[in-house]
Amino acid sequence: MFIRKKIIKKLTAFCLAASMLMAFTACEGTDSGVKPEEELEEDVTINLWYADPKFTSYFEECAAVYHEANEHVTIELKRIDDDNYFNDIYNACVRTDNVTDIFMMSSDDVQKAYLMGLMKANTSYPDVYNEQVYGKTAVTSASYGGKLLGYPLTFETSVMVYNKKFAGAMKTFEEITAFSDNFQHTEENETVTQVVGWDVSDIALNYAFLGAYMNVGGDAADDVAKTYLQDDKLKEAINAFAGFKNSYGIVRDNPQYSTYLTKFMEGSLLYTIVRTDDLAAINASGVEYEIMAIPDYSANLKTKAMSETYMLAVTPYSSHPKVAESVAKAFTYDYAGNLNEKASVPAARTGLDNQPQEYGNLHSVYSDTAIKARYMEISDYYMNMEIMLHQVWDESASVDDAYGKFKDYVVTTMSAATKTSK
Repeated sequence: MFIRKKIIKKLTAFCLAASMLMAFTACEGTDSGVKPEEELEEDVTINLWYADPKFTSYFEECAAVYHEANEHVTIELKRIDDDNYFNDIYNACVRTDNVTDIFMMSSDDVQKAYLMGLMKANTSYPDVYNEQVYGKTAVTSASYGGKLLGYPLTFETSVMVYNKKFAGAMKTFEEITAFSDNFQHTEENETVTQVVGWDVSDIALNYAFLGAYMNVGGDAADDVAKTYLQDDKLKEAINAFAGFKNSYGIVRDNPQYSTYLTKFMEGSLLYTIVRTDDLAAINASGVEYEIMAIPDYSANLKTKAMSETYMLAVTPYSSHPKVAESVAKAFTYDYAGNLNEKASVPAARTGLDNQPQEYGNLHSVYSDTAIKARYMEISDYYMNMEIMLHQVWDESASVDDAYGKFKDYVVTTMSAATKTSK
């Protein structure tokens, strides 16, 4: 009986791996037969650590397919809490035999991980990890000190979506306002109750409205000394942002983000700003929509959204670095065609034919974003920026006063950080 159960268990595992292999093979842009450069004669275990549970299904499928092509390689997945993430990885690498070979991380932690000695340079696949395949933002986000370190997997940014059945792409908010002011209800569009609206409280969504006139950490977003603000343009942009309150009748925090998202998916809202994480839900809703960059205010007043890139990193402590690099490449490049289906997030890799047609210009939008700051002294920069916008929106402070306090915070923290680094 025991032997029979064992045989059934093996057959089940084989069928699961075979079905996963077929699923991956069916996707264009997906190579299931990835093999490491070195020939293996003994069994190797590669430990991959991550924190976000939404990637579990994708990682499990990748691990099964990779093992099917490489019987000597077993990929052990370990999901751990965010609280002491990097310390736990460091301790596993230097104080135990259960070394972390690969770990998932965010671009804003690259400096920290690199300075802790946890990131091995990504140099084995220059024909894959370059701006032609991943775009400038992804490559820069995965680099530090001029070296490419990470293997870009996915990203988060904010985009505008519009109901293409009743609306069209707009280059500026001036055009959207004119469209809204002249919008006429008919029997065909009777479900539409609001032309434009979004959550004006969340700085991750609304960074774009100031982003064109600030540089946080320089082009690579990793040097506190290179942070600068264009005072006059920022004040003009803050004034224009506050003007949306009357133009569109938006009340801060009422409704909240989820309500705007639901209204758009139901077809009662024509234009809104969403996180890329929610595009899969919009796709599943059946609403006819398109994606575009958050429009400029006008021809003379620009916007620029912010992005965060998520990647895999290989540690220099791995006993089998070539195998670990091969696994990292497989998960972020060769199998990337299945990422959206399994984890409901867009792949950082471009050129995948099996993605939703609405994602057509998503990578060009992402590649033109500002990188979320990646130096450890960033502290409460974005929180103070959010407070400034709330004060102006709620009319609890003038633009000059709110911006003045924010500028004082930036100058003070930059000065302190610069002195500390010397």
